[in-house]
Amino acid sequence: MAVYRVINSDGKYKDDYAVHDVLHYVVSKAAPDSVVGGAVLPGIAEISMKGVAKAYGKDKGTRLRHSVLSFDPNDCITPRQAKDIAQQALDYYQDDYQILAAVHEDKDHLHIHFAMNSVNYRNGSKYRGKKDDYYRFIGHMNKALQSYGIRVHPAKK
Repeated sequence: MAVYRVINSDGKYKDDYAVHDVLHYVVSKAAPDSVVGGAVLPGIAEISMKGVAKAYGKDKGTRLRHSVLSFDPNDCITPRQAKDIAQQALDYYQDDYQILAAVHEDKDHLHIHFAMNSVNYRNGSKYRGKKDDYYRFIGHMNKALQSYGIRVHPAKK
């Protein structure tokens, strides 16, 4: 069983350092070959995300969405498979949002961190993080994980 959760709290990811801090954390804990980008190159993700937000005048408020897909150690997912799963996950958002994913192996279970620009690069609208989108994304991930015999469950509050 895999668990998906969005990392958020009041006031989080709203300061001028949010994009830098989250991207640095996501990338620094991952092997270089386990970082993938959707609509953004990993090496220039910070400058690209900040540039899109600034171009649309949306460089205030919540700067990004940070989430994690965690696998149970019994799921028997390899780091390479997790990277492939991350790439499939990016397909859900990359047509509208810049998103970066990185596989972390620093705990007893593999997990994938996602950092997504909150500004739509096509039209400048801000991502609102509605509950129905959360569940649609979980459905998308369930399809991607079907061949592994794994289901994604929402994180318990």
